[in-house]
Amino acid sequence: MTLKAKQQQQQNEEAKLVHRRGIYKDSVGASHRFADYQFRPNLCVAMTVAPEMFDTEHAWKCLDLVGESFLLVLLAWPHWIPVTGLMKEFMTTHKTRLHTRVQRDSLTIKDRSGSGA
Repeated sequence: MTLKAKQQQQQNEEAKLVHRRGIYKDSVGASHRFADYQFRPNLCVAMTVAPEMFDTEHAWKCLDLVGESFLLVLLAWPHWIPVTGLMKEFMTTHKTRLHTRVQRDSLTIKDRSGSGA
């Protein structure tokens, strides 16, 4: 098998592991290969500690995915962990939107259960 064919095969195998685009990987060489492609909120800590490692445009797109996927994590951010850089700007900008969405989603859940107004 040629080097090009091996590289193509490896890319095809990795493509099967990717379930979400636009995220930052937070591990390399995990014992289970799929774990390297999981979307975890750890990236928020990395963005807070080392914002210089992230491209601003890509980081914002990823943070929008975080907002959609890990809404409660952002709302429950521990007050003792300082928020800086992109995370601070994101949380300041989106806090009202996040609270509104949680209230709307909670109301929807209550309405469906029959105990809402």
